[in-house]
Amino acid sequence: DDKTIYRKRIDLLPGDSSSTLSSSISVTPDKRQPGNYQARLFLFRELIAEKNFELRNYVPITGKEFDINGNIILYRKIGKKTGKIIGEGTVFTIKKNEKVHASIEIENRNDYLNRELKFSLDWIGPDSNSFYSKEIILQPGDSTSTLTSSISITPKKRHPGNYICRIYLYKTLIAEKKFVLQ
Repeated sequence: DDKTIYRKRIDLLPGDSSSTLSSSISVTPDKRQPGNYQARLFLFRELIAEKNFELRNYVPITGKEFDINGNIILYRKIGKKTGKIIGEGTVFTIKKNEKVHASIEIENRNDYLNRELKFSLDWIGPDSNSFYSKEIILQPGDSTSTLTSSISITPKKRHPGNYICRIYLYKTLIAEKKFVLQ
Protein backbone atom coordinates (compact mmCIF):
# COMPACT_ATOMS: atom_id res chain seq x y z
CA ASP A 1 0.00 0.00 0.00
CA ASP A 2 3.09 2.26 -0.40
CA LYS A 3 3.32 2.95 3.35
CA THR A 4 6.62 2.78 5.23
CA ILE A 5 6.68 -0.23 7.56
CA TYR A 6 10.21 0.24 8.90
CA ARG A 7 12.85 2.94 8.76
CA LYS A 8 16.47 2.77 9.90
CA ARG A 9 18.87 5.68 10.05
CA ILE A 10 22.57 5.02 9.57
CA ASP A 11 25.06 7.82 10.17
CA LEU A 12 28.49 7.46 8.63
CA LEU A 13 31.19 9.61 10.14
CA PRO A 14 33.77 11.43 8.01
CA GLY A 15 36.57 9.05 7.11
CA ASP A 16 34.38 5.95 7.62
CA SER A 17 35.35 3.40 4.95
CA SER A 18 32.15 1.32 5.16
CA SER A 19 30.88 0.31 1.74
CA THR A 20 27.99 -1.89 2.86
CA LEU A 21 24.80 -1.03 4.69
CA SER A 22 22.43 -3.67 5.99
CA SER A 23 18.96 -3.86 7.41
CA SER A 24 16.24 -6.47 7.82
CA ILE A 25 12.57 -6.93 8.62
CA SER A 26 10.68 -9.83 10.11
CA VAL A 27 8.61 -11.80 7.60
CA THR A 28 6.62 -13.99 9.97
CA PRO A 29 2.99 -14.54 8.88
CA ASP A 30 1.64 -12.66 11.90
CA LYS A 31 3.64 -9.53 10.97
CA ARG A 32 3.60 -9.46 7.15
CA GLN A 33 1.06 -10.17 4.47
CA PRO A 34 1.96 -11.71 1.10
CA GLY A 35 2.49 -9.09 -1.58
CA ASN A 36 4.95 -6.78 -3.30
CA TYR A 37 7.34 -4.69 -1.20
CA GLN A 38 10.21 -2.26 -1.76
CA ALA A 39 13.40 -1.47 0.07
CA ARG A 40 14.52 2.11 -0.51
CA LEU A 41 17.81 3.84 0.24
CA PHE A 42 17.92 7.58 0.76
CA LEU A 43 20.93 9.87 1.02
CA PHE A 44 20.03 13.17 2.68
CA ARG A 45 16.32 12.53 1.96
CA GLU A 46 16.96 11.89 -1.73
CA LEU A 47 16.10 8.45 -3.12
CA ILE A 48 19.27 6.90 -4.53
CA ALA A 49 18.32 3.19 -4.80
CA GLU A 50 15.35 0.88 -4.49
CA LYS A 51 14.75 -2.84 -4.79
CA ASN A 52 11.40 -4.58 -5.29
CA PHE A 53 10.73 -7.96 -3.69
CA GLU A 54 7.77 -10.26 -3.10
CA LEU A 55 6.64 -12.07 0.02
CA ARG A 56 4.72 -15.28 -0.57
CA ASN A 57 2.83 -17.68 1.64
CA TYR A 58 4.98 -20.56 2.81
CA VAL A 59 4.25 -23.80 0.99
CA PRO A 60 6.39 -26.71 2.18
CA ILE A 61 7.95 -28.91 -0.48
CA THR A 62 6.62 -32.40 0.01
CA GLY A 63 8.40 -34.34 -2.73
CA LYS A 64 5.11 -35.13 -4.46
CA GLU A 65 5.66 -32.24 -6.85
CA PHE A 66 8.77 -33.95 -8.23
CA ASP A 67 8.78 -36.67 -10.86
CA ILE A 68 11.85 -38.31 -9.32
CA ASN A 69 12.36 -41.99 -8.61
CA GLY A 70 15.24 -43.98 -7.24
CA ASN A 71 16.76 -47.34 -8.09
CA ILE A 72 18.67 -48.93 -5.19
CA ILE A 73 21.45 -51.43 -5.82
CA LEU A 74 22.86 -53.27 -2.79
CA TYR A 75 26.32 -54.88 -2.93
CA ARG A 76 29.31 -56.05 -0.86
CA LYS A 77 32.09 -53.89 -2.31
CA ILE A 78 33.64 -52.19 -5.33
CA GLY A 79 36.56 -53.96 -7.03
CA LYS A 80 39.80 -52.05 -6.53
CA LYS A 81 41.16 -52.86 -10.00
CA THR A 82 37.96 -52.82 -12.03
CA GLY A 83 35.86 -50.28 -10.11
CA LYS A 84 32.87 -52.58 -10.66
CA ILE A 85 30.33 -53.73 -8.13
CA ILE A 86 31.07 -57.07 -6.45
CA GLY A 87 28.45 -59.13 -4.66
CA GLU A 88 25.27 -57.40 -5.84
CA GLY A 89 22.19 -58.94 -4.28
CA THR A 90 19.67 -59.02 -1.48
CA VAL A 91 21.22 -61.68 0.81
CA PHE A 92 24.39 -60.85 2.76
CA THR A 93 26.41 -62.79 5.34
CA ILE A 94 27.22 -61.20 8.71
CA LYS A 95 31.02 -61.32 9.09
CA LYS A 96 33.88 -59.36 10.59
CA ASN A 97 34.79 -56.30 8.47
CA GLU A 98 31.80 -56.77 6.14
CA LYS A 99 29.51 -54.02 4.88
CA VAL A 100 26.41 -53.62 2.78
CA HIS A 101 26.72 -50.73 0.35
CA ALA A 102 23.84 -48.94 -1.35
CA SER A 103 24.10 -47.10 -4.65
CA ILE A 104 20.97 -45.12 -5.48
CA GLU A 105 20.47 -43.94 -9.05
CA ILE A 106 18.20 -40.89 -9.09
CA GLU A 107 15.96 -41.00 -12.17
CA ASN A 108 14.85 -37.72 -13.84
CA ARG A 109 17.52 -35.80 -11.88
CA ASN A 110 18.32 -33.51 -14.84
CA ASP A 111 14.79 -32.09 -14.79
CA TYR A 112 15.52 -30.52 -11.37
CA LEU A 113 19.09 -29.19 -11.62
CA ASN A 114 17.93 -25.68 -10.68
CA ARG A 115 16.29 -26.85 -7.39
CA GLU A 116 17.67 -27.88 -4.04
CA LEU A 117 16.78 -31.51 -3.40
CA LYS A 118 16.82 -32.91 0.13
CA PHE A 119 17.15 -36.69 0.34
CA SER A 120 17.08 -38.89 3.44
CA LEU A 121 18.40 -42.43 3.42
CA ASP A 122 17.13 -44.81 6.11
CA TRP A 123 18.38 -48.26 7.04
CA ILE A 124 15.63 -50.23 8.80
CA GLY A 125 16.33 -53.27 10.99
CA PRO A 126 14.33 -56.45 11.70
CA ASP A 127 12.48 -54.60 14.50
CA SER A 128 11.10 -52.17 11.84
CA ASN A 129 13.04 -49.26 13.39
CA SER A 130 15.63 -47.08 11.67
CA PHE A 131 19.13 -47.73 13.02
CA TYR A 132 21.00 -45.38 10.67
CA SER A 133 19.90 -42.31 8.70
CA LYS A 134 21.83 -40.11 6.33
CA GLU A 135 20.70 -36.75 4.92
CA ILE A 136 21.96 -35.73 1.49
CA ILE A 137 21.24 -32.26 0.12
CA LEU A 138 21.91 -31.56 -3.56
CA GLN A 139 22.27 -27.84 -4.19
CA PRO A 140 21.00 -26.09 -7.34
CA GLY A 141 23.47 -26.73 -10.15
CA ASP A 142 24.77 -29.98 -8.62
CA SER A 143 24.31 -32.64 -11.30
CA THR A 144 24.92 -35.62 -8.99
CA SER A 145 22.57 -38.45 -9.88
CA THR A 146 24.02 -41.26 -7.72
CA LEU A 147 23.79 -41.29 -3.93
CA THR A 148 25.71 -43.75 -1.76
CA SER A 149 25.66 -45.10 1.77
CA SER A 150 26.82 -48.18 3.64
CA ILE A 151 26.36 -50.03 6.91
CA SER A 152 28.64 -52.35 8.82
CA ILE A 153 27.33 -55.91 9.16
CA THR A 154 29.72 -57.26 11.79
CA PRO A 155 28.39 -59.79 14.36
CA LYS A 156 28.65 -57.14 17.12
CA LYS A 157 26.44 -54.66 15.24
CA ARG A 158 23.83 -56.68 13.33
CA HIS A 159 21.56 -59.65 13.88
CA PRO A 160 20.18 -62.03 11.24
CA GLY A 161 16.85 -60.95 9.81
CA ASN A 162 15.00 -58.88 7.24
CA TYR A 163 16.21 -55.33 6.60
CA ILE A 164 15.16 -52.45 4.33
CA CYS A 165 17.05 -49.57 2.71
CA ARG A 166 14.78 -46.58 1.95
CA ILE A 167 15.35 -43.28 0.17
CA TYR A 168 13.08 -40.27 0.69
CA LEU A 169 12.80 -36.94 -1.12
CA TYR A 170 11.35 -34.34 1.26
CA LYS A 171 9.81 -37.08 3.44
CA THR A 172 8.19 -38.81 0.46
CA LEU A 173 9.39 -42.37 -0.13
CA ILE A 174 10.80 -42.67 -3.65
CA ALA A 175 12.43 -46.14 -3.43
CA GLU A 176 13.11 -49.02 -1.09
CA LYS A 177 15.03 -52.31 -1.28
CA LYS A 178 14.54 -55.25 1.07
CA PHE A 179 17.46 -57.47 1.97
CA VAL A 180 18.37 -60.28 4.35
CA LEU A 181 21.30 -60.66 6.71
CA GLN A 182 22.20 -64.24 7.61
